[in-house]
Amino acid sequence: MTLGFVLWAIWGFILGGALQPILSVFPLFVIMYGVFNALGEMGPGVSTFLLAAAVGKAGGSIGTEVFTSIQNSFASTYRGQQAVFLVG
Repeated sequence: MTLGFVLWAIWGFILGGALQPILSVFPLFVIMYGVFNALGEMGPGVSTFLLAAAVGKAGGSIGTEVFTSIQNSFASTYRGQQAVFLVG
Protein backbone atom coordinates (compact mmCIF):
# COMPACT_ATOMS: atom_id res chain seq x y z
CA MET A 1 0.00 0.00 0.00
CA THR A 2 2.89 2.33 0.79
CA LEU A 3 4.43 1.68 -2.61
CA GLY A 4 1.09 2.51 -4.22
CA PHE A 5 0.82 5.79 -2.30
CA VAL A 6 4.41 6.79 -3.11
CA LEU A 7 3.89 6.03 -6.81
CA TRP A 8 0.51 7.80 -6.62
CA ALA A 9 2.23 10.94 -5.30
CA ILE A 10 5.02 10.82 -7.89
CA TRP A 11 2.55 10.20 -10.72
CA GLY A 12 0.36 13.03 -9.44
CA PHE A 13 3.29 15.47 -9.50
CA ILE A 14 4.18 14.34 -13.01
CA LEU A 15 0.58 14.71 -14.14
CA GLY A 16 0.17 18.09 -12.45
CA GLY A 17 3.56 19.45 -13.50
CA ALA A 18 3.15 18.59 -17.17
CA LEU A 19 -0.58 19.21 -17.35
CA GLN A 20 -0.55 21.65 -20.29
CA PRO A 21 1.39 19.38 -22.70
CA ILE A 22 -0.56 16.32 -21.53
CA LEU A 23 -3.92 18.03 -22.08
CA SER A 24 -2.96 18.80 -25.68
CA VAL A 25 -3.10 15.02 -26.32
CA PHE A 26 -6.39 14.14 -24.65
CA PRO A 27 -6.10 10.30 -24.93
CA LEU A 28 -2.74 10.55 -23.15
CA PHE A 29 -4.39 12.48 -20.32
CA VAL A 30 -7.15 9.87 -20.01
CA ILE A 31 -4.62 7.04 -19.84
CA MET A 32 -2.37 8.87 -17.37
CA TYR A 33 -5.33 9.78 -15.17
CA GLY A 34 -6.49 6.15 -15.26
CA VAL A 35 -3.04 4.99 -14.14
CA PHE A 36 -3.12 7.68 -11.41
CA ASN A 37 -6.42 6.34 -10.05
CA ALA A 38 -5.23 2.73 -10.30
CA LEU A 39 -2.16 3.52 -8.18
CA GLY A 40 -4.41 4.77 -5.39
CA GLU A 41 -6.05 1.39 -5.26
CA MET A 42 -2.87 -0.66 -5.31
CA GLY A 43 -2.64 -3.40 -2.69
CA PRO A 44 -4.82 -2.98 0.38
CA GLY A 45 -5.86 0.47 -0.85
CA VAL A 46 -8.73 -1.17 -2.70
CA SER A 47 -10.15 -2.32 0.64
CA THR A 48 -10.08 1.24 1.92
CA PHE A 49 -12.28 2.48 -0.90
CA LEU A 50 -14.59 -0.54 -0.69
CA LEU A 51 -14.93 -0.11 3.07
CA ALA A 52 -15.70 3.60 2.68
CA ALA A 53 -18.33 2.83 0.03
CA ALA A 54 -19.94 0.15 2.20
CA VAL A 55 -20.04 2.38 5.28
CA GLY A 56 -21.50 5.22 3.22
CA LYS A 57 -24.28 3.02 1.86
CA ALA A 58 -25.05 1.57 5.29
CA GLY A 59 -25.11 5.07 6.79
CA GLY A 60 -27.46 6.26 4.07
CA SER A 61 -29.86 3.36 4.63
CA ILE A 62 -29.83 3.63 8.41
CA GLY A 63 -30.05 7.43 8.30
CA THR A 64 -33.06 7.31 5.97
CA GLU A 65 -34.93 5.02 8.33
CA VAL A 66 -33.98 6.88 11.50
CA PHE A 67 -34.51 10.40 10.17
CA THR A 68 -37.83 9.48 8.56
CA SER A 69 -39.06 8.20 11.93
CA ILE A 70 -37.88 11.37 13.66
CA GLN A 71 -39.50 13.57 11.04
CA ASN A 72 -42.82 11.70 11.19
CA SER A 73 -42.95 11.92 14.98
CA PHE A 74 -43.65 15.67 14.82
CA ALA A 75 -47.07 17.15 14.12
CA SER A 76 -45.97 19.53 11.38
CA THR A 77 -43.67 18.82 8.45
CA TYR A 78 -41.72 21.98 9.20
CA ARG A 79 -40.96 20.93 12.80
CA GLY A 80 -40.02 17.43 11.65
CA GLN A 81 -37.59 18.75 9.05
CA GLN A 82 -36.18 21.17 11.60
CA ALA A 83 -35.60 18.33 14.09
CA VAL A 84 -33.89 16.18 11.47
CA PHE A 85 -31.64 19.08 10.51
CA LEU A 86 -30.71 19.76 14.13
CA VAL A 87 -30.03 16.10 14.91
CA GLY A 88 -27.98 15.66 11.73
